[in-house]
Amino acid sequence: MKDLIPLLQTAIGPVILISGVGLLLLSMTNRFGRIIDRSRILAHEMRSGSARRGRWASSGAGLVTVLFSACLLTLIASLVAFLQEINESLSALKLALYAERHDL
Repeated sequence: MKDLIPLLQTAIGPVILISGVGLLLLSMTNRFGRIIDRSRILAHEMRSGSARRGRWASSGAGLVTVLFSACLLTLIASLVAFLQEINESLSALKLALYAERHDL
């Protein structure tokens, strides 16, 4: 019985390894096949001129860039306005503390 367990481990190990590698290759082959099928469909759509989605995506990229840049600029402007508001609040607090000390 002692000798049977190591023998089984030695015999089953390569089978599990080969099975795992085979399943991995099968999965990769199926994914590659789907990619090829999809690219053939897209190539056919591009040749036939019915790929509206591609045209919309390429024309919309410029708009997205402009909108993203505008968002960043307005974010920076709002942060600058926020810092100015904080400085004004601190100035008002300093004036209030000065007036409190000197009984104005």
